[in-house]
Formats: sequence, C-alpha cells, structure tokens
Amino acid sequence: MNKQIKIVLAVLLSSLSIALGAQDTGIFDVVTLKDGNGVLKGIISELAPGNSITIIPSEVLLKVEQKQIAEILRKSIIQVNDTTEVDILTLLNGTQLEGTIIERAPGQWTVIRAGKTTPLTYPYTQISKTGKETVTPDIDIFKASGTIDILTLKNSSVVRGIIIEQEVGIAGGSVKIKTKDSGTLIYPLSEIKTVGREGNDTNINIFLQSAFIDVVQLKSGETFKGIIVKQTPGEDVEIETENGDLTSNKKFAYTNIAKLLKEINPKREFETPAIASTPVNEPEHIGDCIWLKDENTSIPLEKQTYVLGTRTPTLWLLDGNPVSDIKLPLRTDIKLLIRTNTNESPATEQVYIFKTELNRGVQRRSIDSTKYPFLTWPTQANANTPTLDYQYTKVGEQSFELTFRLNDPGEYAIYVTGSDKSFSLFGTVE
Repeated sequence: MNKQIKIVLAVLLSSLSIALGAQDTGIFDVVTLKDGNGVLKGIISELAPGNSITIIPSEVLLKVEQKQIAEILRKSIIQVNDTTEVDILTLLNGTQLEGTIIERAPGQWTVIRAGKTTPLTYPYTQISKTGKETVTPDIDIFKASGTIDILTLKNSSVVRGIIIEQEVGIAGGSVKIKTKDSGTLIYPLSEIKTVGREGNDTNINIFLQSAFIDVVQLKSGETFKGIIVKQTPGEDVEIETENGDLTSNKKFAYTNIAKLLKEINPKREFETPAIASTPVNEPEHIGDCIWLKDENTSIPLEKQTYVLGTRTPTLWLLDGNPVSDIKLPLRTDIKLLIRTNTNESPATEQVYIFKTELNRGVQRRSIDSTKYPFLTWPTQANANTPTLDYQYTKVGEQSFELTFRLNDPGEYAIYVTGSDKSFSLFGTVE
C-alpha cells in the first residue's frame, strides 16, 4: 500500500471520536464518499489497512442505487403533540435507513437523509475524504478531542493541531490541520515524515484526556490497548499502553496489523456546553418558526407551501399573499426559534434564510430554485448561495435558537430540510 495513503489511514483512527458517545466527546468523524454519493457522520470504528473503513453513523445523507434497494416504506410516528412521517429504506443486505427521502430518480437511485443506523463499511476506493467536526460550533475541538496531532515534516518543521480533513487513497493528496495559533494549514502527504500525538494539556496524563482508547489487533490474534502516539508512514505504529501507574510503548509494523479499532475511554469526562434556555416550548412541527420578539412576546411566522410554475418548473410560486403580515425590524438583533428534524447536526446544514421575489404576472412571491441547491439536495450551499448568515444555539431536543440582523429590506423565506417544501415567511420594517 502506498506510504502516503498509510499515514492517512492511521491518523484517521487515532485522532477521531466515538459516535456512540458523541454528545459526551463533542466530536464527529465525517466520511465523504466519491461522486456525490453521500456524507456520513459518526465514528470510524474499524480500519482494515489497505482494505476498508467501517463507520457507525449518527447521521447520513446517502444516494442509494436502485439495485441495492430491497424495499421503501413510509410510517407515521405518533408523538404527544405531533405526527411525523418517516421513510424507511431497506437495503438488500438488511440495513435499514430511517429518515426522509430527499430526492428520487425512479428506477435509478434514491437520496435519503437518515439518523443512526447499523455500521456501514466502505472500501477506500469509494471514499473521497475523511475529517472531523464538533457536534455544535460552540464546542472547543481541542478539548473535545483531548489530544493534539503532531506533524513532523521532512524539512524537520513541527506542526501541532487537530487534523480536520484528509484525502483518502490519493497519492498526491493532502492533510488539513487546525492549529491553535496559526489557523488552518494544508500540507501534501508527500511532505509528512511522521504523525504523533500528545495530550491537549501536557501537564495531565494523556489517558485522562483522550476521548477514546485505541486498539491494535495483530494478524497473530494479539490485541494491545492504549493510545497511538506515533506513526511512521509505511513502516510502523507506536502505541502507549497503560498498566496501573506505569506506561510503556510498543511498536508494530504495518505488515503485522490486521485492524485498528477504538473504544470509549472510561477514565475521561467531557462536558458539552449547556443548551440555551428559551421562554417558550419547542414548536410543534418541523419547519415551524417563532419570532422571539421580547422576553414576554413570541409570534409564530406564517407558513406557505408552493406550486410549480406552469411555464418554468424551476420557479416555485408561494401559495399565498405576496406580502407578509409579520414584519421584523431592520438593523436590530432578531431571535427566532425553529424546529428541525434534529439538532444533533448543525443548524447551518438544515435552516436557510433568503429573500423571495415578486412574480408580477400572478402577484405571488416566487423562488428560483436553481439559485438554492439545498432545496433539492440538503446541505449543498456554498459561498455563492444568497442566504442570510446567523448564529445558533441548540434548544430542547429538535430545535435551534437563531440570532441575526437584517440590513436589506424585503420579503424573506425560511426553509428547513425535511419540512415538505413549506416555507416560513416574514417581511421587514424600519
């Protein structure tokens, strides 16, 4: 196996956290598949060098080929104040994906956004890149990881930080590392000599800080638990094991390693930031939005569905008045409470705020769906997508509190993925 690829594989497993304890560790592994076939967040629980990666997902967005699908069903989940429709996609191998079907090409493929599922295994040839991110933006990734990655370059330079992205199976790929002092840096794999690890706080035992314990399983059947503290690409892995108050290092050649595994570190504790308080209960349905006008006043925003334009199907015409009765003030901090499908993933991948246009022919608000790719493919927004920036905090089990300012007058729409293409609407006032 290419030496540059081996460095990626070892770093993958030794730097990331456990999805089963993601709320405790505050960090996710992210696996991006090739050719736009999906993104998975959770834990990379097993790595077979030169072969495959296994992830235990907490959230997936997958494009599934029709030939892999055994059955597609829809069921209703009845809760205290709500009934939610859930799609269930069963694969031929027995795996079930339960969530929301986003898009379908009959007889070809189906795109589904789902929550936790059984472990999924992918060969390196199907993976574009891996990385990691915190559960919420207000979590310190260095504290969440508990350890620091140490890159020693071939020019003898040393870089400390958290590896947040790396290309897989690409000889000319790169590693992206987030440092405490110098921002985010990118290095070609060919420039890296070794990868090491140390505790985030060098004054505290690394076994009390690390979010996980590494397990090296040899081809002979022996296993060794500890923390991988050094790797030489294409040659060996060094693991620090713990025995009472004593520690010792053991080094193993890649050719002798069958698997690299991980376990939750029972000695380590991590406190996630407190969930924000709010003066009202969560909204009832996904996509419902409440304006928190002040401490004593909360106003639900109006909601409208849409119809497709008869001449231009990509033009969505909102099914209601062209002007909203609810006006939010310009150049003032605005707070909204919005219910989403889940607040276990970032609000920025689920909630989008943007201006609507007036279709003078029918006197209705309109949306050119070609400008907003997230309307047909969730999370697909980029720097050129004209959406409003905001800050957010988790509220309850399925909601977020958004804070932003409006500087541009007009009529606005809020879209939440999984809300059956309905929009919350508001206008502006000086």
